[in-house]
Amino acid sequence: SLNFLHFLAKHLEDRFYNEDQELVSEYDCTQRHTLHVLQLGSAKVFQEVVVSGARKVVESPVPIVPGSSFGGIPQMGVPWRPDRAVRVKPVGMWCSSRALHWSIIVR
Repeated sequence: SLNFLHFLAKHLEDRFYNEDQELVSEYDCTQRHTLHVLQLGSAKVFQEVVVSGARKVVESPVPIVPGSSFGGIPQMGVPWRPDRAVRVKPVGMWCSSRALHWSIIVR
């Protein structure tokens, strides 16, 4: 409903990241149920791949650009994107995103 969309928009969290920070990390369990939309700047994605049976983390050739989403809220049918992402980091000095947490939706 429109009221629900307004509720979600009102509860988006603004986040700013410098070049030394990770927007998303596989090791941060608080991010497993958060959907992000990149607002300003761009970000690079590091994905897990298996080469000759060995696990490797490589940088994706496709960056995240403003308006793109990443992360996910599986409980709402929004799968984790990009697939196999283990880290997302800013390109350049900084970037910003808006985040929606699952805990807000289930209030």
